Amino acid sequence: MTTVSLSGQQVMELTRTQEGPVPLKYLYLEPAVESDELLVMFSGFHGRETEGIPGMFNYVRAVESVEMHRLFILDDYQGLPCYYIGRGGRRDYEVAVATLIFDRMAALGIEARKVTLAGSSKGGSAAVYFAVRYGFGRALPGGAQYRVGSYLHGLSSWSRNELLSPICGTTDVERARDELDTVFADAVRGGSRETCVTIHIGSGDPTREKHIAPLVEDLAERGIDHRVEVDDYANHGELATYYPPFLLRELGRVSGA
Repeated sequence: MTTVSLSGQQVMELTRTQEGPVPLKYLYLEPAVESDELLVMFSGFHGRETEGIPGMFNYVRAVESVEMHRLFILDDYQGLPCYYIGRGGRRDYEVAVATLIFDRMAALGIEARKVTLAGSSKGGSAAVYFAVRYGFGRALPGGAQYRVGSYLHGLSSWSRNELLSPICGTTDVERARDELDTVFADAVRGGSRETCVTIHIGSGDPTREKHIAPLVEDLAERGIDHRVEVDDYANHGELATYYPPFLLRELGRVSGA
């Protein structure tokens, strides 16, 4: 098993940028042994976005002993999150993310069914979205927002004006709310039936009723294989504690570790 423990400085040194119309920052870690599996990790909010603090990679140390190819992708569009979709009503960040994943798969000779997408909260939303939209093998979301437009609309005036409105390219925040909700719902309602989605959520986390319940309903309606694991906690912020053990358990089942 991999024993290296990356410091923050080492992560910075290993971070690369995919150049293009939308620059994309990522971190790639190769396994110590041969693997035909790719893990893609998406990032959630860190809580200081309103201060201009850029995005951060999530769960790097949590999965450092996982013997899979690991690709961490930041959600950072000109210094702000965009839920890995884009800004101005365009899907340009989504295209850049999908291109990076497929390019890495091609370079490594990895099939789509051997790709696992993961992340918690905002990162979980992206994991579900890209997995079902592009037909990857598995998604392992934790506490994901599904009605993303509604979430950003109700979170704060900052999230409405600095995130929701720019993502959709309109100052009409009600319209933006509905449009972004539809973007994520359409991905699931027309999503790949070859994808398996395993969802982690806290029993009392408000996300369970507001987002996971409608997500599960749409997954079932589409006929996408899915399972929900409920843990005993109520604070959404506790995902950082409860999601990593879930993630490692599920990855162990995937890799046979």
